[in-house]
Amino acid sequence: MYRSVTTVYLLHHMPSAHTMLKGYQAQISASRGAGMAGVGEQARLAPTVRALIEVVNDDHDPRGPSTPR
Repeated sequence: MYRSVTTVYLLHHMPSAHTMLKGYQAQISASRGAGMAGVGEQARLAPTVRALIEVVNDDHDPRGPSTPR
């Protein structure tokens, strides 16, 4: 029961890749002055940020939102 409720919640409340990317970039920005702990945080988040950038770039349509596809 719990698993299905969680799945339904995530399907309806999952943030966009762009929103998640902004959040992770803010975390990296905040960790810049934290010395070695900040370096570790940046290393931990780097693959995730790269993957999100790829998704956001793939989803980008240079024709704009009002152009029929």
